[in-house]
Amino acid sequence: MPYFVFQVEGANPESRVINFLQAFESYREARTHAREERAKQAGAGPEAVRVVFAESQELAEGLLRQRREAPILQEWEK
Repeated sequence: MPYFVFQVEGANPESRVINFLQAFESYREARTHAREERAKQAGAGPEAVRVVFAESQELAEGLLRQRREAPILQEWEK
């Protein structure tokens, strides 16, 4: 399965703007590309560059649009 690199704008999962940048077969290549893109955008705004491991580009975009539940904090973590 490939690694997909996306530029994600917006905090709300339902209204995020997701732009596909590139797909890679190895994690190391995807990570390097994502770091280069983040360096280019330093200080440009709230955009984020994400790497997603999925079977297809559509599934990767779906994962980015899912709302995650907040983790349950244990007493010692507060």
